[in-house]
Amino acid sequence: ITGHAAERGTSEYTYALGMRRAAVASGYLQALRVPSSRLREGSRGEDAPHCRAHDEGCWRRNRRAEVGP
Repeated sequence: ITGHAAERGTSEYTYALGMRRAAVASGYLQALRVPSSRLREGSRGEDAPHCRAHDEGCWRRNRRAEVGP
């Protein structure tokens, strides 16, 4: 699970925010009975935006958690 954040704030802040977002998504999946041994959490902070515009709509899309291999 990789957490992402919008570009607002320092790199350290957005990295920590991404980690918190990944932890919440991980907790949700564990509540659905996905074993924690199958989950790994990480953060990209603001380094991999989904959208590059500088407005609230774009920032909203960049605040996300992604589940993948």
